[in-house]
Amino acid sequence: MPKYSFNCREIQNLLNGIVCLFKPRDIPLSVLQRLFLKEICDQANVIAQCRPLPLIEMPIVEEHKESGSLLIVEKRQQIDYSLHPSIVGEMFRPEEFQIEPLNPLEPSSSGVCGNF
Repeated sequence: MPKYSFNCREIQNLLNGIVCLFKPRDIPLSVLQRLFLKEICDQANVIAQCRPLPLIEMPIVEEHKESGSLLIVEKRQQIDYSLHPSIVGEMFRPEEFQIEPLNPLEPSSSGVCGNF
């Protein structure tokens, strides 16, 4: 379980800014950016899954014996599946983020390349 407790909006706000990455030699910048985004999204999704799913009340309906009309006899709480990760997918996906290199480096060179 993660040490921090953030909601998805707070995570999104924390992901805005400047990041400095060290690019090793013989690794293209596009590969480094893709790996960085994948790792950020994986970790953010772990934090986002730690929050409990909301519950909704569902009515239990039965037919009236004489009139045949439907009556609510009780209400039951169940998970709201409209927000379930199996239904809507992961909250954070790499294709939703944009990274622009400030210092584009050739694949054969190494150094610090700033991104945001």
